[in-house]
Amino acid sequence: MHSLSELSVPARTALIPLVARAQARTLFPELGFVDEQAENIVDALGLPPDSFGMDFAWLRGTILRAKWFDDRCRQFFKANPRGLGVALGAGLDTRFQRLNEGTIRWVDLDLPEVIALKSHFVKATKHYRVLACDVTDPAWIDQISWRAGMPLILAAEGLLMYLAPPDVRSLFREIAARFSCGEAPVSLLFDYASPLLVLNSWLHPALIHTDARFHWGLAGADAIRLLDPRYEVMEDYDISQDCGYPTFFVSLLHQLMTMGRPFYGLAHVQLHKH
Repeated sequence: MHSLSELSVPARTALIPLVARAQARTLFPELGFVDEQAENIVDALGLPPDSFGMDFAWLRGTILRAKWFDDRCRQFFKANPRGLGVALGAGLDTRFQRLNEGTIRWVDLDLPEVIALKSHFVKATKHYRVLACDVTDPAWIDQISWRAGMPLILAAEGLLMYLAPPDVRSLFREIAARFSCGEAPVSLLFDYASPLLVLNSWLHPALIHTDARFHWGLAGADAIRLLDPRYEVMEDYDISQDCGYPTFFVSLLHQLMTMGRPFYGLAHVQLHKH
């Protein structure tokens, strides 16, 4: 296993939510979120708890985000037990391990160096695969073993804001074009930064410990319908309202200035035939 210092900047960002989830049990027990495997990976990597600072707003927000994604995926698999889940830019997430009750099928997709690191800690099974592929390359669509008529949930957590805007637009359009060909439900979960947050990402309390910056933002989840009208917004939640008083007031001020647009949103959209 290579030294963590040898990881590229995109790969290093995968460590940020890992460190946060590993501290959920001790820092925020009231949230009821525990990620034992994240704790074990952090211990194995020798990552200090303050590797990316100890700002409680971003720590709490990262855990709330993971919990939100978990809850929506659980709802999906409860309604579609024979469906498929795919994590785009999965990083060192352990969602399959948190959700798995023996039957769900899941694919974790990320850059080769991230998958190589992840493979030291999680192993492929009959129902779980890791796939080394760049999410901006549509080739991944043909590698996830999806077929028309199969329920599908795609989860892009902590990914899109790091991509170039043309790549994000192409990704949304490619997903709509390739997955809206059947009657089975197709859901997409993603988080997004507001344009104001993108502009000021250099102030992010975790990113200041890396060379990473946000590049893509969205003025509300409904804006993706401009990319393809087959997207229907099911939920658009400003998580910054629940990360503590400072971010609550930032979110409130942002909504007042933008006629209710989220400062940092979590979105659940579904694809429909058009």
